Amino acid sequence: MTKLFAYLIILFILPPTPYLFGNDGINSCLEDYLNPPKSGIYKIVPSKSIAQELVDDTLEGEDIYGNEKLYNYLGNNLEKVKEKLSIWYYSGELGRSKNNFELVSKLVGKQYTVLLVDPGIMSRAEDFIVFAKNYVELNGQVRPIILRKAYAKHLGTTQLYRGLMLTSDEAEYISKHGILAPGMRDKTVAIGKISNIIEEENQLGSPLNELKERLYQKDENALKSTNLYMSTSRYKDIAASAAAAHSPTLNEKMKSLYVYKIEIPRISTLEVNKDTLFSSFKPSIGHGQLDAWIKAGRTMTVLNRDMGVEVIVPFHIQKDMIKQQNHYVNIPPIYEKGVAHTKILKKVAQKLKIGSKEEKLEYIQGKFDVDPDFKKQLIKWIEDKETDYEIKKHALTFFLEKGNYDEIKYLLSKLSPQEQQDFVFLWMIHPNYKRNAAHSMSALAESIATKPQLQEIGRKLLENYKCQLDFFDHPEVTAMGKLVGHKDFDGKIYEAYLPKFKQIQDFFKKTYNPEIVSIHVARAIVLDKKAPAFLRLYAARAFIEESTLGHSKVELIKTLANNNDTQLLTSIFEENSFFVSHNSADILSFLSRQPVLRRQVVNQTEVFGLVEQLTNSDWYLQPLKMELLINTIKKQKLSLYDFYTLKETIEQMRDWLAHPDKYQKLSKGHIESAKEMLEIIRSKLSKFDPEQRKKIQSEIPGL
Repeated sequence: MTKLFAYLIILFILPPTPYLFGNDGINSCLEDYLNPPKSGIYKIVPSKSIAQELVDDTLEGEDIYGNEKLYNYLGNNLEKVKEKLSIWYYSGELGRSKNNFELVSKLVGKQYTVLLVDPGIMSRAEDFIVFAKNYVELNGQVRPIILRKAYAKHLGTTQLYRGLMLTSDEAEYISKHGILAPGMRDKTVAIGKISNIIEEENQLGSPLNELKERLYQKDENALKSTNLYMSTSRYKDIAASAAAAHSPTLNEKMKSLYVYKIEIPRISTLEVNKDTLFSSFKPSIGHGQLDAWIKAGRTMTVLNRDMGVEVIVPFHIQKDMIKQQNHYVNIPPIYEKGVAHTKILKKVAQKLKIGSKEEKLEYIQGKFDVDPDFKKQLIKWIEDKETDYEIKKHALTFFLEKGNYDEIKYLLSKLSPQEQQDFVFLWMIHPNYKRNAAHSMSALAESIATKPQLQEIGRKLLENYKCQLDFFDHPEVTAMGKLVGHKDFDGKIYEAYLPKFKQIQDFFKKTYNPEIVSIHVARAIVLDKKAPAFLRLYAARAFIEESTLGHSKVELIKTLANNNDTQLLTSIFEENSFFVSHNSADILSFLSRQPVLRRQVVNQTEVFGLVEQLTNSDWYLQPLKMELLINTIKKQKLSLYDFYTLKETIEQMRDWLAHPDKYQKLSKGHIESAKEMLEIIRSKLSKFDPEQRKKIQSEIPGL
C-alpha cells in the first residue's frame, strides 16, 4: 500500500514526462520478458525471406543495421531507398532526408546512400557525411558495410543502464540470449516488422513511428507491444528508479529488480534529447524544458535536457554487451520513489568531473548552459591546442546551435587548418544552417574571406557544397550568394559555380523572383567577365528587378561602366524591365554624363512598349530618357494606343514651344528635341488610314 501511495504521488502530483513513467518509457519491463521468444519452426512467406534471414541473424547476435545482407538487398534499387526515406522522415529536421540523400550521393558516392536507412546514421547525418567524405578520399571506394563499420569504430562505444523487473527464469534467459525488444520476442512478428522496413515505402517501417510508439505507449498496451526499440539511460539511478516505479503494477511477487550495465556501439543508440531526431514531436513531451530537472535515487539530479536521460536502443542488446548485472531481491528505498520531475528555476547544473575526453563530451552534450561558466569552459577547451578535436567540434557545434556566430568567428582561428576545414564543412551541412541560413552564412563568409590562409578552404567548400543549389531553396541560395559575393573573395571563386549556374539557365528564364534567385549571387555573376554573356544578362535581370537591394542599381551600372562593360550595359538597356526600376532616373542621369557609353547605348537600343514607361511626369528633366523616347519612336511603328499614351506628352511639348518662358529648366536642347519629336509623331500619324488619322487629330489637338 505504501508503494502504491508513493507511486500515485509521483504520477499525479509531480509534473510527469510521459516516457519516464509506466511501461511507455525508460527501462520499461513488463512487455519484454513475460513471453520470451519461443523456439520452433515457423511458416515463412517467401517474399519475407530477406527479413527472415535478418531476424535469424539478429537472434544469433548480429545487428540488423550492421548486417551486409540488408544493404546488398536495398542497394539494388537506390531510388526506392530515396523514396522510402522521404516517406519515413516526413517532418522536423529529418525532413531533410532528400537533402542528406543528395549530399551523400554527390560528396561520398551514391552507393552509400543506402546507409541512411539506419536511423543511427540518419540522426548523425552531418557528422557522418564529414567522416565518410574524408574516409573515401583516403581509402577509396569501399563496400557500404565497410564504411559503416569504420564510422561505428569512429563513434566508439557508450555505457548505458537498463533496469527491469524480472522473474528468475526471465533473468536466466537474458544471461543466455541478451535483451530483446518487444517486437523481437516472437519470430513471426519480428519478420513482419523487419519486412515493413525493407519492403514497404510507407509509414509502417518508419523509425520515427517506432520511436513515437515507444515514447507514448500506455501501461495497458504493454503486453501487446510489438515495438522494436528499448529505453535505456546513461544514469544507473534513473534506470533503477524507473524500473522500480512499475513494481506496484506487476501483481507478481516473484519479480525483483535487475539493473544491467551495458557497453554498446554509439551508432546503435538514438538519444531522445537529440534535436535532429525528435524535433518533429519533442515539444509535446516533457524533455527540453529549461527549468526542468530529473530526480532519481538519493542524490541524482540532472538537467532534463541531458542527452543521457533516455537513450533508445533498437532490436537487441546482445549478451556480450552486458558487462554487469545488479540484482536487488528487495527494491532499495532510494529507488522506490521512481523518477520525478522537479522545477528548480535558479539551480545551477550539477557539476561534473570533466577531466577525461568522455567526461568533457558528456558535459558538452548534456547542454549544461544554465551553468554560468559553461560557455567560458567551452571557449577555454577550444583555445587549448592540446584539446582533442572531437571535443572542440562538439563545443563549436553548441555555439552554432545557439547562433553565437561572433564566438565561432573568433574560435575558428584557434583551430588548425585541417580542423578549420572539417568544421567549416560541418557548419555548412548542420541543421542550424537551414534555420538561420543567411545569418550563419554571412558569418561563415566573413570568417573565411577575411583570412587569406582560409580562402583555399573556401574554394573547396564551395566546390563540395554547390550541389545544394539543386533544390533552389531561398535560404541556401541567398546564403551561398553572400559567400560568393563577399568582397574579399577574388574572382577565381566564381569559376567553381559557373557549371552549376549554366544548369539553371532555364530557371532564370522562367522566373526572376528574387526570393529564389539570390541578389548576391546575381551581382557576383554580373561582375564576373568570365561568365557566359547569357548568364550575366539573366543575373542582371534578377538584380535590377529586385526592389530592396543590398547594393544599389546605380552602383552596379557605374561599376560596369567603369569596367567598359558596354556590351552587357547595352543588353541591360534593351530589357524593358530595366526602366521599371525605382532608380532608373539616377542611372540614366549617370549615363547622360558618359558621352561614349550614352551614344552606344542609345544607338543600339531598340525598346518595345516603352512609351508608357518613359512618359512620366518628370521625363523631360532627364535628357537621356527623352533621347531614348525619340529613338524609340523613330524605330517603332506606333499603335493607336501609343498615340493616346503620348497625348499628355504631345500637349506638354506644344506648351513648351508656345510658352518657353514658363519653363526655366528647359535648355535649347530640350526645345530642339521637342520639335523633333512632334515632327516624328506627325510623320508616323500620316501613315494611318484617313479615318483613324482624323479621329486622333480630333482628340489630340496640334497634330
